[in-house]
Amino acid sequence: MDIKIGKESVSMGSGLQDMGSLVSVRAGGIAANGVTSSTLAAEVREKYDIVDPDLIPPIPVKVFTEYVRPVRAHQGRIRKENVKMGLPFGSPWVYHANQNIDKVIPLLEEMAEENLHMYEKFLGDYDTILDEALERMAALDGVHVTRDMFGSASELREKWHVDIDRASVPDPEKDVRAGWSYRQVQEFQKRLRSQLERDTRNAIIVLLNEVRRPICNIVDKASRYDGGRAGRFSTETFIGNVHDVVEKMVPMNLADDPEIESLRRQIIKDICDLNPKDLREDKDLLKHAGKKAEAIVSKTDKIINRVGQFGAGLAL
Repeated sequence: MDIKIGKESVSMGSGLQDMGSLVSVRAGGIAANGVTSSTLAAEVREKYDIVDPDLIPPIPVKVFTEYVRPVRAHQGRIRKENVKMGLPFGSPWVYHANQNIDKVIPLLEEMAEENLHMYEKFLGDYDTILDEALERMAALDGVHVTRDMFGSASELREKWHVDIDRASVPDPEKDVRAGWSYRQVQEFQKRLRSQLERDTRNAIIVLLNEVRRPICNIVDKASRYDGGRAGRFSTETFIGNVHDVVEKMVPMNLADDPEIESLRRQIIKDICDLNPKDLREDKDLLKHAGKKAEAIVSKTDKIINRVGQFGAGLAL
């Protein structure tokens, strides 16, 4: 697999050099049409000019485009993920704080591995796809596209690459950004903290919405269930889904927010020990559980509103 993790050795200095590293993602080598040279690609396009494009779809160019477009788009997402997790330092380099490097590199490697699997799946069917496309083309008058105009699967595979490179920030004599003043470094750190806080807020809001969903289901069923079929619930998932989200609340409480921990304990105390079969058989017990669930939903909504407000107290 052509993933390169390099370490460029440059002299260390002050400022940004002590705070983080640069990471770049260079990806490509995915032919849009299966043709391995621009000359052949142009020739293939000329062949399509002979027929009416509104009546005859561009085969096999269209076939290859449809197959490889997702792979190329995924490579773009790898580059965007690198930028999203850090701060641009000058294309293709992105600056990452030291504490994030061990998260960034493995994630990019995993995405690169996924991209290769996507492409190899296409290459595994490459010969069959091409042969079928050429057979269809042979039926068109005036169009003469041959197999040798297209590269082999191995040739296409060799061109694929996702290169992930890591380098130290250059010294101040080579790049003025590396020699920023103390004030500039402080401002940069502020931006990093702001980005981290924003990402943390978003993750916590997603978590709380997941928590809210099965609790709201209890509120809904408690208000509608009368012992008949309307409003009935599955005894396996009714409380089981609550257990699932409660387990996520410790690792996903990224800011160690005490209110979220308090919410988790309340859910365990008021909901997790309930027996769904008892709730189905005892309407009064279900209504009582519904009231407790309603209080939990209200508390969850208040935390979501607080976390979602810029400047509100996230325990970072």
